[in-house]
Amino acid sequence: MGCAASSAQEGALNAEAMRDPLAKSEPGLDSYYSPPRVGPSPCLRAFSITTLLLIVSMLFDATQKLPLDRLGAQLHQDIGCDVTCARLLGEAGYLLTMGVAALLAGAFADLVGHRPRTLAIALTLCAVLVGVTSAAGSVGALVVPRLLTALPNSLAVPLLFPFLLDKAKSGSTQGIGTLVGVLCLAPHLASGFLAFLSWVGTWRTAFATLTVTSLAFSFPLLALPESPPRPPHAEAWCGPPPAADLAAACRGIRALLSHSPSLRLLLCAQSLLRLATSACAHGLPALLVHERAASWAQVDAAENALCGTTFPLVVVVGALSDVFVRRTGASRIWLWVGFVAATFIFFFPAVYVTSSVDSAGANVFMILLYILSSCTDSLKYLTLIDATPPQALGRALGLQMLIVDGVGSLGAPLFDAFAQGKVLNQYSPYQASVVFFGVLPTLLALAAAVPAALSATPSRLELDLHLRAK
Repeated sequence: MGCAASSAQEGALNAEAMRDPLAKSEPGLDSYYSPPRVGPSPCLRAFSITTLLLIVSMLFDATQKLPLDRLGAQLHQDIGCDVTCARLLGEAGYLLTMGVAALLAGAFADLVGHRPRTLAIALTLCAVLVGVTSAAGSVGALVVPRLLTALPNSLAVPLLFPFLLDKAKSGSTQGIGTLVGVLCLAPHLASGFLAFLSWVGTWRTAFATLTVTSLAFSFPLLALPESPPRPPHAEAWCGPPPAADLAAACRGIRALLSHSPSLRLLLCAQSLLRLATSACAHGLPALLVHERAASWAQVDAAENALCGTTFPLVVVVGALSDVFVRRTGASRIWLWVGFVAATFIFFFPAVYVTSSVDSAGANVFMILLYILSSCTDSLKYLTLIDATPPQALGRALGLQMLIVDGVGSLGAPLFDAFAQGKVLNQYSPYQASVVFFGVLPTLLALAAAVPAALSATPSRLELDLHLRAK
């Protein structure tokens, strides 16, 4: 009887368990149970996440590229800030400040991984500081919040790209190059967005509109998935890393450079190329205006047309880099070296083209330079990924922002100083500046890029994805 009763009781329990699998489970297991999600497909969800990251990256880039130099007339009339001061503060000073802050931000990103809350806070702080800048009544009130905006903006790149790498490691992407190419659209979209804001209103209206837009897109960031902290011992804390870990990560920057000759050479080559392209991109429109009797309106129209026609190249180049790595197993740096060599060859006829043709021919030169610079910029982050260990990517991105963007931001002021000094009198000042800031830095960049490619290793991330696909 007892045996029959026990078997009947066991049968009842089994039947009850079949009706509700979690009814007789251990306490606490129900917290791990989650019903299947009903929603968009993984492909559509990945596309929506990438679109959100593209918009957020565009807003960060727009905050960085506020056109203080193009709004120089309004700034001078309103608060007495001249164009030279605006360029130094809006470009060189801002990028150098952001680069220094990016070293700490990169170390923070290596410790905590991808944190959407941190990105949302950074975008909100940028929006608030841009709003404060829009109410500036003096040069000092414009300078201080402008430089402070560089601090939260420095978190954008070190936190965005680890998120893409986490997605690629999980096998949810076809290639990291395509996604990075999509995010490289952000500077071009930011330029068009700022040009539109400058066209529809004053500089205060442009700043206020950027503030409202940034605040609106900071909230959807909270819906993005988070990645786990990077260090093995990091599960013990939830929040900012201990000061000792952060200090150790910052000290690791020196070790990263000392143990990675490819990274050292790559940063040197990228900074020289950025100096050349930024100086000539600023100087060629000035050459058209001062020596070809063109107007700034014509130059702006040509640049806006370039943004609309050439910005898809960054996605195409990113996708081609995926194909290049999968087919050859080589580092993406070799593809970047090819674009550097093309830029160097292209700079040679600069003096003859600009001195012997009209403004239409010089416009062709400017278009080709813009196309080449777009292609090389689309590979800037991808080559760094190939040359850097994944656990140190944030610090490498911080170094890139400091060295490459910081040195590149000096291109336009140096070009102006060189041209106004009328150096090399056998040429016009602007033609001599194109030679000095175009040919020579690009030659040095090519000399550093080839050894960097020779010492680089194939991208482990792409090779893993390639083997997984097989």
